[in-house]
Amino acid sequence: MAIGLNDLDSNVAAAFGECLNAVAPSPNSLQTEKTEEQKRLLTALSRHRWLGAGWLNFVPVGAGYLCIMVGMRFESQTWLFGGLLGLSLLISGASLWHTLRRDLLVSCRTNLPSDVIFAAGALMNLSPMEYLYTETVSLLIALQGRVKENTARGILLRLNELMANNRHLETQHQRLTKAISQHSVAMLEASRAGFIQRLSETDDPVTLQALQQSLRMCEARLADTRIIEQNLQRVTAQQEALQQTLASIQSTLMRMHTTPSLASPAVEEITLAVTQMNLQTQAVEQAVQEVASLSAQG
Repeated sequence: MAIGLNDLDSNVAAAFGECLNAVAPSPNSLQTEKTEEQKRLLTALSRHRWLGAGWLNFVPVGAGYLCIMVGMRFESQTWLFGGLLGLSLLISGASLWHTLRRDLLVSCRTNLPSDVIFAAGALMNLSPMEYLYTETVSLLIALQGRVKENTARGILLRLNELMANNRHLETQHQRLTKAISQHSVAMLEASRAGFIQRLSETDDPVTLQALQQSLRMCEARLADTRIIEQNLQRVTAQQEALQQTLASIQSTLMRMHTTPSLASPAVEEITLAVTQMNLQTQAVEQAVQEVASLSAQG
C-alpha cells in the first residue's frame, strides 16, 4: 500500500510541503537551533532518506569494493592501483552526495511514511479538523500490510470527502459570520426598543412618520439577522458533527490496528458513517440556501 501527498486533501498536502521546506536544512541558510518537534521530523526524514534508496545504497559500496579487489591484483602497478582506489572513493562519495541531496518531497508525493506525516502534524499550520485528518491518515498508512490497498484507498477517499464537505461549510461559516459581524441581534433589538420609546414620546406628525419608517427598516434587518444567526448555528453544528465523524473513523482505525480481522466490517462502518454525514451536510446547505432565498424574496 503506497499512499502519498498526491492522494491526500490538497490543503493538508500543501501545508506539508511548506513545513518540509521550512524545516529541511538548506545549504544557503543559517543553522538555527531546532525545536523538539522539528528534530523529531528531521529524524524521521533522515531515516526514510536512506530507506527510500533501498538496495541502491549498496550498489556504490559493491562497486567500490570491486575496484579495490581488482586494484590489489595490480598492486605492483602503482598508478593503476591508485586509480582504482580513487575511483572507488569517487563512486562512494558520489552515492553519498546523491542520497543526501535527494528531494524527499518528490518521494513523499507517491509514498508518505506514517511517522513522517505524524511528526509533521505538530509543525503544520492546520485547523483542528485538518489536524485530526492528519492523525487519522497517519494511522491509515501505518496499517500497511494489514489491509488491502483498495481498502485503504477507499477509506482515504471517504476521509477526503469529509474534508471537502467541511471546506464548503467553512466557506458558508465565514460568509455568515461576516454578514452579522457589524450588527448583532442584540444590537438591533436595542435599536428597535429605542425607536419604540421615541415614538411614545413625540406627537409631531413628521417625526412620527420618520420614526415609524426607521422602525420598519430596523425590524426587517432584525428578522434577516435572526435568520442569518440561525443558519450560522446550523452550519456550526454540522461542522462539529463532521469533526466527530472523523474522530469516530480514527477510533475505528485504532481498533483495526489491534484486531486486523475487523477490516471489512470497519470499512463498511466508515462508508456508512460518511455517506450519512454527506447527506446530512447537503441537507443543511440546502436548508441554508432556501432560507436565504426566501428572506431575499421577502
